Amino acid sequence: MNFISITIDYETWHPLPDGWVIDWEKDIFTPTERFLDIADRTGIKLTFMVEIGEYFWLSEFEPTIAKRMESQLREIVRRGHDVQLHLHPNWLPELGAKFESGKWYWDWTKSKCEDYPGDLNELIAQCKQTLETILKTENSSYQVTSFRAGTYKVQPFKRLHQALNANGILCDTSVYQGGFSEERGYDFRFAYSDHQPYFANPYDPQLKAPPSESSLVEIPIFTFERDQRWFLDGSEAAKFADRILRYHHKKKSPSSESLRWTKKLKVFFGKLYGLTGPFQPSINRVLPKRLAYFITSYISEKTASNEYFVMIGHTKGEHNFEAIEKNFAKLKREGIFDFVTLSEMTDTAFEELHARIPNTAEEEAVYQVARERNAIMGEERNEAQSYYLQEKIPLDRTRVLDLGCGAGYWSSRIAETYPWMNVVGADIGKEFIEKARSRYATDRVSFEIADFTNLPFEKDTFDCIYADNTLEHAFDVNATLCEAYRVLKTGGLLVAAIPSDARNPKNICDNHTWKTAPHEVMLRLQESGFTDIDIEETDVYRRFGTHPYPPSSDRMMFIRAWKHPKNYTKLDRAIEAMNWVYHHLNPERSSNGRDAVKILAGGFAFCLGYTIALGELLQREGFNVKWITMLAKDIPNGRGKDKTDSHEVIEAEVGEKKFILDPMANTLIPLSLEEILKNPSFAKPKENPDERYVKRNYQMYDTAFWYSRVFRYVKRKKPGKKPALWKSNG
Repeated sequence: MNFISITIDYETWHPLPDGWVIDWEKDIFTPTERFLDIADRTGIKLTFMVEIGEYFWLSEFEPTIAKRMESQLREIVRRGHDVQLHLHPNWLPELGAKFESGKWYWDWTKSKCEDYPGDLNELIAQCKQTLETILKTENSSYQVTSFRAGTYKVQPFKRLHQALNANGILCDTSVYQGGFSEERGYDFRFAYSDHQPYFANPYDPQLKAPPSESSLVEIPIFTFERDQRWFLDGSEAAKFADRILRYHHKKKSPSSESLRWTKKLKVFFGKLYGLTGPFQPSINRVLPKRLAYFITSYISEKTASNEYFVMIGHTKGEHNFEAIEKNFAKLKREGIFDFVTLSEMTDTAFEELHARIPNTAEEEAVYQVARERNAIMGEERNEAQSYYLQEKIPLDRTRVLDLGCGAGYWSSRIAETYPWMNVVGADIGKEFIEKARSRYATDRVSFEIADFTNLPFEKDTFDCIYADNTLEHAFDVNATLCEAYRVLKTGGLLVAAIPSDARNPKNICDNHTWKTAPHEVMLRLQESGFTDIDIEETDVYRRFGTHPYPPSSDRMMFIRAWKHPKNYTKLDRAIEAMNWVYHHLNPERSSNGRDAVKILAGGFAFCLGYTIALGELLQREGFNVKWITMLAKDIPNGRGKDKTDSHEVIEAEVGEKKFILDPMANTLIPLSLEEILKNPSFAKPKENPDERYVKRNYQMYDTAFWYSRVFRYVKRKKPGKKPALWKSNG
């Protein structure tokens, strides 16, 4: 079936155009009568979206007009049409809307539901109850089931989503694909559909919700072209029938002959692309994405078996009623559309959508395992992007959870790359874990069958969670993130790769349940308790040579999200990292080479090795660091007649300040090198030094004793073999 719902915002001007006046007779009552008469003659149904804030204002300041409005709303229902809820919060009298000295005033800082300063649940309850009280005298079964935000200002959405749910409202219809207004504060450039219903993501209604959040239907306003709404008003009155008919005919399935030729071409170009093998990264840099996407099998999702088209109009404004009637009659004559009220459309969509989603996490898990089996049990991997994600694991981690480990390949590689780390792989697939145990289990690598929403680990078990293309398969995203947060130690880190599947909803990956974008990931992580969140979005097709992936336009999010204690700072992190390096390395002998990972794996270092390890650790986490080599005279262990000795430290920037970090001595000086060389006395002796510090006489290198004797130094962005460009001190 092809359902059409004609929705008309029942409201006057807001804001008021220059030179205009508000006239409820002209803006609401007379146009509504005309619409109802046309509906009677053409046999269609209408839905009037009542601006309830305006009604509340009228009830307080113009009660006669409010009573007239109530009477007309009852007339609408009496004649078989629908009334649903529309709200501009700054019309509410308690938010300061007023008419004074011939001028209208609205507080535009309160124009979104998110801006409402009181209990939004109670406000929506009041709005719903008011309409139902007015209209149940005419129709005892009348209910408010649908909502539209004033001026499409539905973002941020979380509070509103909760309020609509709490009051039994089943549908929002505020989104239109491609819509964007920085001035008004809405952005629908990721809108999931141009007309089909879907369950709205609680954090952003333009995104499709994961399966566990299927409570509120979004039925978007139909856009016949991106950012082009299906309008009833003005000049669109003469075009709206042709708009939808052209769209409908264009959407018809292609001929079987066309499909056969398309399939042959896909196979041909796919095989050709497959032959490029190791040259794919280079090929990807020049191969047009349009051709690359053509060889893939990703298609659009049909969220419902029926077609849903919502038109938007207004009682206010200019109307070509003659053209409106002709276009309604034309659509009726076509015989391919059913005109329904928005509440009827909502009920049908809600039922259809629920029939298509898994009922339980267990049901979804069975499907996910079956769907991913060939990929996980096979040998093909996106190595370059996974290596990149693994480099985001902090070097000072010792116990890592590989969440969604599959057959264990990456768990093994992490343990092999970082030999001081112990890795536990977890996955829901029994067959995956059996293969992982048989191939990769060691004394440092183990595997567990695990439900991501109920992990079989104690609180504060891991200092890092690695989730490589895993979280997008979650049935319950928030529960999964909360579990990840629970099993992380304080100071732990979630490292994840998630495709930005909201970027191109015209193509979908059918077993990705979380079709998301960076802004929504950020909101969920913050709500789960994570802080200091960094999301880097990268074109992996161009950068890493991965296979083309249209659903995300090849974008992958590489995420770091910390479980820091309150008031934790970047300086705290630098000190924590230095302390770990100090205790991890043994100063009994020098390190081999200048590779930080190899130094840490070897476990031994002198001062240069300590700084290489700490500097690399901090650089990986975004710190701006420099390696400093200093020469000082008159040092007891020095060489030559001047008793010259060298020492290595790190200079790190934290905000606008620079700090000297000496990982060999595990000390910090809250000044830049130049500042401490000018005033060596600020390099104070260490309080409560440990046994190693005392035994090895480190106060000779981290106090005024050393810095007052420095006569030459060099700073480098990378530790080099031989210092160059020495600077003199004094």
